[in-house]
Amino acid sequence: MLEQEYARLAAIEDSMWYFRALRGHFLDALSALHQGASLLDAGCGTGGLLLNIAASRTDLSLHGIDLSPVALDLSRRRCPAMVQLHSGSMERLPFEDASLDAITASDTLCQIERSEASLAEFRRVLKPEGLLLVNVPAYRWMRSYHDVAVHTVHRYTRPELAGELERTGFRVERVGHWTSFIFPLIFLRRRLLPGHSDGASDVRPYPAPLEFLFRGLASVERSLMRRRIALPFGNSIFCVARG
Repeated sequence: MLEQEYARLAAIEDSMWYFRALRGHFLDALSALHQGASLLDAGCGTGGLLLNIAASRTDLSLHGIDLSPVALDLSRRRCPAMVQLHSGSMERLPFEDASLDAITASDTLCQIERSEASLAEFRRVLKPEGLLLVNVPAYRWMRSYHDVAVHTVHRYTRPELAGELERTGFRVERVGHWTSFIFPLIFLRRRLLPGHSDGASDVRPYPAPLEFLFRGLASVERSLMRRRIALPFGNSIFCVARG
């Protein structure tokens, strides 16, 4: 991403409805991890997800990796000392075979050309039955100014994401859409209206009434996902898989 996008992300990700909802999905899926488990956030960005995991699971051994020096500097400022941060690529992870219990990939596979290479690395470093949690943007036809700003290379369908995981040796436990209830609004903003005048992404403060509404709708979706109720469409896809 552009340097200004990292700064924008660090400033807003702890309060913006989207990131609060996404981290809730990750934390729900991580609840079954045993005490002392090791977790890598692949493409940790500015450290928001690791910060939230560290706050709720102080028993875990947490790692983050990212290629961007700007992102890692922001992560180091924000994350507690217990989080070990590494500079590197998801295609060449600095971990031994079968050494990690879980990997999270939050809107990062979509930013690289060869996702299969990264998935193969995830499979290598995960222990047998290790947990992989992936979030990606949905639908190629939803590509917009937002994707350009955050360097999204590829948007997925559910079968496509599940197929990539299965071909790399993962067993998909569940894969489904979210941001379903507000998808018409996202479509209207990104496909029918012009982009922002500064060429930036949609990672920005929202008016308080909209923020309140979006948080409420995302909370309902989270409740449905906890019950394994599949949502038929949405702007994002969340997947739980095992190595």
